[in-house]
Amino acid sequence: ACLTTSIFGPHIHLPNQTFVQHAETVQQQYDSTRDRHVIRDDDGVRDLTQQPHFKAGQSKRLWNELFKVLDSSDVVLYVLDARDPIGTRSPYIEKYLKTEKPHKHFIFVLNKIDLVPVWITKRWKTILSEEYPTLIFHADMEKPIGKVAMMGLLRQLFALHGKHRPQISVGIIGYPNVGKSSIINALRSKKVCNVAPLAGETKVWQYVNLMKSIFLIDCPGVVYPDGATEAELVMKGVVRVEYLQQPDLYIGDVLARVRSDYLQTRYRLPPLPVVSDSPQSAPEVPVTASSSPTGNLSSTTTVQPSTEHGWNTDPEVFLELVARNTGKLLKESLFIAHILIEVLGGEPDLMTTAKRVLNDFQRGKLPYFVKPPAAPDEFHEKEEAEFAEELVKDLSVDETEQEERAETANQLALRALAAVQTMEDESILSTDEDEDAPKEPRDLNDAEKPEKRESAQQQVVEALTSKQRRRLERALRRKTGATGRHFYRELRVQREQKLDCQSGTANQSVKPRPKKRPRHR
Repeated sequence: ACLTTSIFGPHIHLPNQTFVQHAETVQQQYDSTRDRHVIRDDDGVRDLTQQPHFKAGQSKRLWNELFKVLDSSDVVLYVLDARDPIGTRSPYIEKYLKTEKPHKHFIFVLNKIDLVPVWITKRWKTILSEEYPTLIFHADMEKPIGKVAMMGLLRQLFALHGKHRPQISVGIIGYPNVGKSSIINALRSKKVCNVAPLAGETKVWQYVNLMKSIFLIDCPGVVYPDGATEAELVMKGVVRVEYLQQPDLYIGDVLARVRSDYLQTRYRLPPLPVVSDSPQSAPEVPVTASSSPTGNLSSTTTVQPSTEHGWNTDPEVFLELVARNTGKLLKESLFIAHILIEVLGGEPDLMTTAKRVLNDFQRGKLPYFVKPPAAPDEFHEKEEAEFAEELVKDLSVDETEQEERAETANQLALRALAAVQTMEDESILSTDEDEDAPKEPRDLNDAEKPEKRESAQQQVVEALTSKQRRRLERALRRKTGATGRHFYRELRVQREQKLDCQSGTANQSVKPRPKKRPRHR
């Protein structure tokens, strides 16, 4: 060993073998118990600090906005999602208002009651009313539910404070994407706040004048620290789907929460095989949604294992079936005559399909709700079955819309051909002299039968070229849009008549003024 001196102090140079022996000695003397506070066990839950998008609604700025609203409000409306009221509550906010601001009125508002059965709404209202006053609401600008009751309550609160102040302020707080801004728009019956089916649309607090004596304060959504996992945050709609790097990881939670018949109707999935009652059949496996640390109750669904399809228990199989039914396939590059061409291949696009399913779940297109603890004498199997039938009918409406959008060119041309024939029968394409002449009555007995006419039209359409079909489509658009060749001429005539009437009225009512004489100096 040799010793050298530098500006940083003396350095000892040792051979490599000495360094190896020194490292082995230090490793043998290492005590792992001294560093147990820095060692963490892998519990299967991803660290939220590594994903910045999962911190949405938890910034210091949003908390400052929340406390500004709480300090400025005389009445606090806490908006809850009727599908999961306990999961969108915050014991911290309730305790803070009860201890620090007991003089403020605190009211629960159950929003989105149109997405749950009636008995679910009644039961949750009964449970929540034991702690605080609870209102039910459906934020619809045309036909809102609960608007009369809420307006009456706010008027009573103003009458209570009207002796001391000329107006009161009502703060509206809650979890992101629970419908706070939609409630304000429904109360005003017009759009005064920006709304979107996504979290984080409201950035800052906003004053809205409800009436002369009542002001509303819109607050951004705040996520309260309750130890929720990433999956629970995604299911609650806190995180936007486009920010997820691996959206397919959360499809299993969707399958555990949504019933199989709803998914089958929504995405046109194959029916699940019926499990027989024989002892050789596989038993039913109950799947219960995980409960959050706040004590929220989750709905329990029974999933029957399937060996044929298995899409209700296997997320990958489910995504593959949905991707093929909706046409979400990856592009495949092919070289044809030394030219690179991208065509749709046979591999399903699982990531895009997973984002679509999560978007449908967050926007309420996939029915889901948490069952409240029912009373011992309550049985609502019949009501739940009726609600399921109504939802299946509503989901089938979207299916009909997709079929109408996917109408073939032959059907469009067939309608256009029928429209052109009607136009010819009504003499729309005739000359001006023919239009003024009286029309001869048509003999209805000579008309062809509808079956023969449709078959003849179908044969004509199949023989048309693409150019002729486009021509017929333009004729149909002119028919439906009322833009015929006489449309602009009628507008010109109406404009000239209006100008003549105005000029005649002006000549009769206003007399010409005499010319002023020039002044002579």
